[in-house]
Amino acid sequence: MGYEQEVIEDITIEARLAGDANASLGSERSSGAGEYKLTWAAMERLDVFAEGRNELWSSGDGLANRGAYYGAGASLRVAQGLAVEARHLRVTPAGDSNPYSLTNIGLTSEVRAGTRAWGGYQIASGIDGKRNAAIVGLNHRFALGPDWRFTTMLERRKGVGSASIGDPVLASPFEQPEEDYTAVAVGTEYVPETKPYRVSFRAENRDGTQSATRLATLAGDISFTASLGLLSRQDFVERDMPGSLTTLYTRERASLWGLAYRPTGRDDLNVLVKLAWKDAINPFGTGVLASDGEETRLIGSLEAIWAPRADTEFGARFATRSSRMSATQTDSTMTTNRNQTEFLGVRGRWYANDWAGVEVEARGLMSGLAPGAIWDLAPSVVTHPFEALEIEIGYRFGELQDPDFAIRSGDGVFLTIGMRVTEDLLGSAADFWRTKMGGDR
Repeated sequence: MGYEQEVIEDITIEARLAGDANASLGSERSSGAGEYKLTWAAMERLDVFAEGRNELWSSGDGLANRGAYYGAGASLRVAQGLAVEARHLRVTPAGDSNPYSLTNIGLTSEVRAGTRAWGGYQIASGIDGKRNAAIVGLNHRFALGPDWRFTTMLERRKGVGSASIGDPVLASPFEQPEEDYTAVAVGTEYVPETKPYRVSFRAENRDGTQSATRLATLAGDISFTASLGLLSRQDFVERDMPGSLTTLYTRERASLWGLAYRPTGRDDLNVLVKLAWKDAINPFGTGVLASDGEETRLIGSLEAIWAPRADTEFGARFATRSSRMSATQTDSTMTTNRNQTEFLGVRGRWYANDWAGVEVEARGLMSGLAPGAIWDLAPSVVTHPFEALEIEIGYRFGELQDPDFAIRSGDGVFLTIGMRVTEDLLGSAADFWRTKMGGDR
């Protein structure tokens, strides 16, 4: 969350509240900080800036590696579409009495309309000597006629000198695992202006020293009428993570189909019937029954959103899930387990005026994995300072967590910043549900 203001001519100040959280292999850590940046447009092509970060809170184990930094830099627009930036930071990790320096020299070039190339060289000193790394990339976007759009991307990161996986480079100035990698991605989208359907495809291959990932996504939808539409998304992801003794292989295939309905002649009711199928090998923390072995899930759900008045909205979701897992034990025997889960979620929202309101959400889950129901309750305050922006802050009570029905979960304060979807922005039932199909509410 940030704020930007031009205090006097050619001088701009930015203030941000930033937070991060990480949970992995039973370890959890989080931190929050205030960040600030002062930029002076010294010349038509030259910007000079000073920036800093002060930590406000932190929790978790001693591996958080967050703290404070301060530094300065400059950006020079050498020519039309070509800029050079230099940045130097002095970093003090939380709980660490050994600060270090980080210098970044980068070049960004708009090669042509829709094509962007970038490169950078990072130098870190003060952490067991010097650790250096270089990164280069190329991104190209273009349209073929009024209906076809294409995207290609190439990025390469290579540690040089005595660089290690604990190299403090890229977006974060704090020491963190960072591998050498090469990433290639392609994407295409077919969006005919005069047709009621659209299709998109994306594929990426990322080959790194610590992991290799391959993914492909095919999505599309068709509006039979303004009231009825069919939406679909197919996903494939697989990853190899070499270990000291063996390589961990994970794979997930998913198919999602949704039938969206909005009665003709009214725009206060939207209904979605959704069927999802997921098949995973070694889900690695995203499974329901196990974190290794093979797991298959079939989920059917019915969701409705009703807005009887301009200032009032109600939502409800009912879902049922059938899960099955199989795994080979150390004695070579095969273990199979099944589970049936039922989910119900309801919420209500009321706007006090044009830009602020309140919401209450309640969710419950019945599963054979635990006796009784697991639930949570989340009252919140909602504001939308701009038409398409929504900010929600509240407190969630309860311990409900689930990879399909409650991704956003956990007892405590939460803050959500997202896009606000209204009937004024979207013209069909398929348009309305396209932005919501991947949500967990």
